[in-house]
Amino acid sequence: MARNTTASFRRTLFVLSALAGFFSQGRAGEYYCGIGINGGAQQKKTCLIFDGRDNAVRETTYTPASAEVVRRAGRKFDTVVLDSVDHRTAVNTRLWLDRGTGIPVQTRLTGGRFSYLADACIIQSVRCAPPRSSATIESGSVTYHGRSYPLYPETLAALPDIPSPLTAADGTELVVATAWNGRYGIVPVTLKTKERQCDSDSTDFPTFAATGLHSEAELDRTRTITGRPVAEVSALGQPGRLSTDGFLSADEDILPVLKADNRIVKALGLTHPDLARPLFHILNMMNTDLDLGRWNMAEHRWHNITSVLSNGRTVKMVARDTKGGQLSIFADGIEGAFWIEIMGELTGPERAFLKTRYPELDAAQMDALVRALTRIRTGEIQPHYITWYGFYEGKTPWRTDPVTIAFIFGLRTLEAIESAFTGRLFDVMMTRFADR
Repeated sequence: MARNTTASFRRTLFVLSALAGFFSQGRAGEYYCGIGINGGAQQKKTCLIFDGRDNAVRETTYTPASAEVVRRAGRKFDTVVLDSVDHRTAVNTRLWLDRGTGIPVQTRLTGGRFSYLADACIIQSVRCAPPRSSATIESGSVTYHGRSYPLYPETLAALPDIPSPLTAADGTELVVATAWNGRYGIVPVTLKTKERQCDSDSTDFPTFAATGLHSEAELDRTRTITGRPVAEVSALGQPGRLSTDGFLSADEDILPVLKADNRIVKALGLTHPDLARPLFHILNMMNTDLDLGRWNMAEHRWHNITSVLSNGRTVKMVARDTKGGQLSIFADGIEGAFWIEIMGELTGPERAFLKTRYPELDAAQMDALVRALTRIRTGEIQPHYITWYGFYEGKTPWRTDPVTIAFIFGLRTLEAIESAFTGRLFDVMMTRFADR
C-alpha cells in the first residue's frame, strides 16, 4: 500500500469508519440501508457524515458506481466503488471500500490525484483481514451454505462440509482440525493484534510493512534492525550464540538472507504475511488447547490435535514445549518456548511430476528434495519473524522455508511452484536446506 499523499486523509478515518458500518455487506451483491449493486439500477443514499478534518457534519450523497478488484498491500481486495458529492463544497470523490471490512483501499480526489490510507492501525487491519465469506457465527456455531456446525471445543464425527481455512462474515478465521480420536473440530484461529500477530517492522522496512514484500533498495540501505546494528544481529544469529543451532549458518549474514527469501516469496506471487498466517493458525490452536488444559504437561507434548486441513491438503503436526526459553536475535522482546514439527505428503502424481521434471536426480537427491518440500521444524518465534521482517532463518535445521510453507499448506500447487523456478527447484530448496 502506498504512503499517504495528503496529510489530512489520515484524519478521515472516523468518517470512513462510519461508512464501513453504513455499507456493511448483506446478501451477495447487496448492501443494507437501501444501497446496492445488483446488476440492475443503481441506488444512491444521502447521509449526514461527521468529517474529522473540519470538525463538522457534512451532507454527502453516495452513489454505487461499480464493483472492482483492487490489488494493494500485496493482495487483492473485492471492493465496492462509490462516487460521493459533498453538498456544501460540491467536491466529487470516488472511494474504493473493501467489501469484507469497509476499510477504504484508495480514494480518487479532485484533479485525479489518489490517496491510499496508510495509517498503521489500518495497515494492521488489512494484514489481519483475509477475504470474508458469507458464513455466520452465532451461539457457538458456524453456519455455512445453510448448514450449521458447532465450534471447537465441540467435535464432530464426520468431516464438516466447509472450506479450511474459512473466514466468516464477522472476520473470525476458522480451520478444520483432526483430534487424536479421529473426530473433527472447527477451531477459531483468528490472528490477534494484541499478540502482535499483525505487526511489521515499519520503522526499518516501510515498504515491507505497506506491501508485504521488501524493497531491495531499502534492504541495501539498512544499517540497523530494531535498533541493533546489522552486524550484531548477524552475530547473534550464529550457531552457539543465542541458540545451539543458530538462526543463520556460520557463513551467513542477515541482509542477504532477507533479500534472497524476498525474491523467492515474490516469485511465488505471495507476501510474507500470507506465509506467516497458517503458522499463526497452528500457534493459536495450541494456545486454545493450553487454555482448555488439553496439553500433556507431564510429557511436555500437545497430544490433542494431530492435523489440520489447509486448502485441500492434510497437514500433520507434533508440538512440544521446553523447560527453557529462546531469546530473539532482534530487539523485539519476543521469546519462544514451543517447537513444532509440521509435515505434509506428496501424492502419487506429485512424486511422478518431480521425477519427470528432474530425471537427473539420484535417489538420495530426490529424497532430500521431497523432505525439503514436506517437512518443517519451527518454533513460536518464527511466524513473528516472517510477518515482522520476512525472515525464515538461514541454513539451519529450524529454517521455516517459504516454498515449503506454500506447498504444505496448499497456498501453491507443486506445478505452480515449479513454474516459479523452472528447472531450478532442487537448487532453490537445497541452498539453505539443513537436514533435520
